[in-house]
Amino acid sequence: MLSNEQKSRICELVEQYCKQYGYNVLPIKFELKGVVAGTFTYKRNSPVRFNFNPILASKNFSDFLARTVPHECAHYIDFMENGSKQRTFPSGRRDMHGKYFKNIMQNLGAKDPSTYHTYDTSHVAKRRQRRWEYKCSCRTWEISTVMHNRIQKGEIRSCGDCKDSITKVNWTGKEITAKQ
Repeated sequence: MLSNEQKSRICELVEQYCKQYGYNVLPIKFELKGVVAGTFTYKRNSPVRFNFNPILASKNFSDFLARTVPHECAHYIDFMENGSKQRTFPSGRRDMHGKYFKNIMQNLGAKDPSTYHTYDTSHVAKRRQRRWEYKCSCRTWEISTVMHNRIQKGEIRSCGDCKDSITKVNWTGKEITAKQ
């Protein structure tokens, strides 16, 4: 597990990067699980903060300091300098790792501005998506948890083939756990 000294070092580095650009240091959490190494959150209904994966940080500490910490700080700095006016691709998808982001990474001293880490994640728990079994006249459906909850509250879906309504009475009572 991540030691207090390692957490302190990550916090010091975040503070150094924020001060280098003249921005306030955001709250730092160590609560991420799974295969994601770090996040910078600025969404409308979430508190603005950094969040790091303590397991991946402890197992890859020097690389984590060299790549993940500056990566998430670069997202924060890019957001502060460009606001919500993120650049987009012609498809409309946001360009979160474009030339401005890479320039900030370089200014922070990161040698590798790549988007994804290459840490060994075989030792961390993978997220499993729950699904729920529903039946219409022509087939069996595996419905996501979000849609299952909506159907249970009265939302009606319909099969595109047989045109049957899919409502809470169509639920077989089975939960399906699929591996991802």
